[in-house]
Amino acid sequence: MATDAASLTAPAPAQGPALSYEMTRACEVLNPLAKDVITLDVGGVTFRTSRTTLTKYPDSVFAAMFAESSSWPLQRREDGAVFIDAPPKAFAVLLTWLQRGVVPCNVEADVFAEAQLWGLRELVALLSGDLDGAAPQAPSERVLSQAEVLDYMQIANCAKGGRLTLSGVNLSGLNLGGARLEGAVLVASALRRTNLRFANLYSCDFASLDMREANLRDTKLGKANLSNCNLSGAQLQKASAPEANLAQVNLSDASLAGAQLWRADLSGATLSGADLSGTDLREANFVDAKLAKASMTGANLDNADLRNSNLASAQLQQASAAGAKLAQADLTGAALVGAKLIGADLTGANLCGANLSGTNLANANLVDATLTNANLAGANLKDASIAGKKLKWHGRHLTPDVFT
Repeated sequence: MATDAASLTAPAPAQGPALSYEMTRACEVLNPLAKDVITLDVGGVTFRTSRTTLTKYPDSVFAAMFAESSSWPLQRREDGAVFIDAPPKAFAVLLTWLQRGVVPCNVEADVFAEAQLWGLRELVALLSGDLDGAAPQAPSERVLSQAEVLDYMQIANCAKGGRLTLSGVNLSGLNLGGARLEGAVLVASALRRTNLRFANLYSCDFASLDMREANLRDTKLGKANLSNCNLSGAQLQKASAPEANLAQVNLSDASLAGAQLWRADLSGATLSGADLSGTDLREANFVDAKLAKASMTGANLDNADLRNSNLASAQLQQASAAGAKLAQADLTGAALVGAKLIGADLTGANLCGANLSGTNLANANLVDATLTNANLAGANLKDASIAGKKLKWHGRHLTPDVFT
């Protein structure tokens, strides 16, 4: 009896659940096609990796050797493994960086030498601390999953102080609260709306990152490099960031109430509308900073440098700025009621329409300052200087004959 060919057709295999993009990409990275697997003999130690990993950076020697179109005369063993005359320990660090973008802390000097030899400019720049020498890169549009980030942190041994290094990653919206990321380096990455509350970011390098609306409350940021970051709308209440580099940072409308920022560098920073009330800003550098309409009520600005800064309409009630440098600062319409500006340098400052009632300006230098329509009712101007002359003190209020 004739058999229907259709009846002999094997049943179609059951379709499994559709993989997410993250799972599909992970499978491609962790389980490359056999033809893409390359075996290396490095100084007698065998390594296996993928062609994709080795050719990740097109300008590197690895890419020149292992690109599919390469005509490089490779030295092979009988079993096909490519022989490379290099120190295996240092090579392992290079390979891990190519695979996962992380490097261990305190690497040996030969790692730097090998990175130079293999033309890994990004790694050389990273190890030398000269990130400006690396080629610019935009953050990936795909946000890493929580699991992927935790894997990276585990590889870098962050729990025991290891340094995480990632480039071009998008960590926006993730929950990294309480993470140990001391000394972490993120290049061309995004942390928009990322939760980093209670995280330890001491001495991290997050320069030029997109950190808009990130949660950095109670975060440790001492000596961190956040220069040129976009932190507009970010939350940094009670953050500890002494001696942090925040030069040229955008902190407009950010909240830094109660933060510790003594000796921090905020030169050229934009803090328009930011909340700095009760913040410790002693000896901080605000040269050329934009602080218009910022709230600095009760802030400690003793010995801070605010030369040429824009403080128009800023709220500085009850703030302490003893010994502060405010030369050429724009304080138009600023509220300084009850502020302490003892010995402050206000040379050439613009105080038009400012409210200085009850302000302590004893020993302050107001030479060439503009005080048109300023309110000085009840201000203490004892031994202050205006136009190079001492002021006569008549009780607690200025009188028409205060100038000699």
